[in-house]
Amino acid sequence: MENSSILLTKCLNVDTIRQIASPSNFKYGQAIFDQGGIELVGINKYVVQGWVGGISYEGTKVGRRKTTIASTPEGLEWSCSCNSKDRPVFCKHCVALALAVHSL
Repeated sequence: MENSSILLTKCLNVDTIRQIASPSNFKYGQAIFDQGGIELVGINKYVVQGWVGGISYEGTKVGRRKTTIASTPEGLEWSCSCNSKDRPVFCKHCVALALAVHSL
């Protein structure tokens, strides 16, 4: 069976990330990305997983969340351990992870 998903690197550009995230989540996600708060734990053409969170003043990673973004035939799907299962938003952790994929 052929996978009809679009490659993550093709569908995660800055314009798309801005469209699916709120302005505040984009701002905070950009800050997490800029501080190096992403640890990729799994990546392939269609799925990326990572631990995403802020950096304290001492360089310790704090508030890290398990975050996943996937390209499926139905479009982008994501999950983050900070989100409610009833209302998954493209949170700051998703933004940071998406920016990391975009920068690959």
